[in-house]
Amino acid sequence: MHLLVSPGDETALRVGDVVGLRRSGTPDGWIVSVVRWARQLDSGEIDVGVFKLSAGAEPTELAAALDAPGRPGRLLCPG
Repeated sequence: MHLLVSPGDETALRVGDVVGLRRSGTPDGWIVSVVRWARQLDSGEIDVGVFKLSAGAEPTELAAALDAPGRPGRLLCPG
């Protein structure tokens, strides 16, 4: 799957970033993906290739534990 990012978009994506995607106007149906590649087109748009890791994920919020600095967070997907 790939996405087109418009020039001047404030979003900064890098190869290796994990992203949550969903169709515009739908509150459910999140897809967890990873950015595999990115290239800038002559038009100034950025073509971004993503690999789907999981469908049906639910958004959540993570916070660092005060007693465990540097401990990595976990991404939990149903199924």
